[in-house]
Amino acid sequence: MLAECGLRPGTRVLEIETGTGQMTRPLVDAGTSVLAVELGGWLAARLRTNLAGRDVTVIEGDFATVPLPDDTFDLAVCAIAFPQAGSCGVHAV
Repeated sequence: MLAECGLRPGTRVLEIETGTGQMTRPLVDAGTSVLAVELGGWLAARLRTNLAGRDVTVIEGDFATVPLPDDTFDLAVCAIAFPQAGSCGVHAV
């Protein structure tokens, strides 16, 4: 699905609820610049450590309330399970 989104080096991606970074790593490997928002403190710390030196900025907080920079993004993704909705997958907006 990521290939269908037209990712190329320099694409600016907002990733919501990164979890362990299973989506983040392929995004960065594709040459994108990722702003990752993660609610869980230990997950945010793990992501910072695992992707140190890569083009990833990690913000810890609730996406609904965390202040985001006044940037524009080419793609926003959320690749988490939604147990309350009974679905999971990549949701590109």
